[in-house]
Amino acid sequence: MAFANADECRLSHLRRITDGDGGNTSNNTAQTKLRADCANSSSATNVKMWGSFYPGSRSLSHSLSHTGDDTTWVLPHNTATTNTTTLTWGTGGTYFASRVLTPNATFLSAKWQANKTSGNDTVSYGSGSGTQKAFTFTTGAPANTDFWVIKMVTAANSAWENFFCDSSGSNNDVASEDITIYDLLGGGF
Repeated sequence: MAFANADECRLSHLRRITDGDGGNTSNNTAQTKLRADCANSSSATNVKMWGSFYPGSRSLSHSLSHTGDDTTWVLPHNTATTNTTTLTWGTGGTYFASRVLTPNATFLSAKWQANKTSGNDTVSYGSGSGTQKAFTFTTGAPANTDFWVIKMVTAANSAWENFFCDSSGSNNDVASEDITIYDLLGGGF
């Protein structure tokens, strides 16, 4: 259930991903060459199925930091406030950014979630990409402390999940972070 944990990597899944079709749930049946098709190179040497396409580390950061803490926000009561979450990908394999992340940006932009675990605030989704997503939080009444989890997930049973995760079928987290939102009128702040 872990992302970035090679278990049963298949060339057919990698081909779907490098073709920009990471959300597809079926195998690619076309004959595939690792260097020519997946790395898109005729001269690269030492191309490895996992090592050359490995995603590296991931971390989330947020445009809101009203308390000096990136994950604890104090928001105005009954007001919509927009936060932009950025997913930073660490150094991965040679071809991760160009052959995995870039061609799947549209697919990944739909994989962001803001899940409320308790409270009465609401969220709406704004524009996004494979590396950023805008979330607009509106504090509810009465004033309350709300708890959220912001994350990017894989699509269940997709080529992306099947290649990069050690299990499939469960929307594995690519990256996630717990967020606490305090209402300025009270709500525990």
